[in-house]
Amino acid sequence: MREAMFIKKNAEKWNTYQNSPTDNPDETAERFINLIDDLSYAKTFYPKVRLPAG
Repeated sequence: MREAMFIKKNAEKWNTYQNSPTDNPDETAERFINLIDDLSYAKTFYPKVRLPAG
């Protein structure tokens, strides 16, 4: 999958996680696992991409 498609596919999920905090520990753990999975995928398939700071 191309980088742009990966971002498009996941952007809504990431925005939801960022803008809708949860107090549920199980939900927090699930979000953490999903984010780590996405980060691992990105680092594996897009290793040279540099994001701007900030």
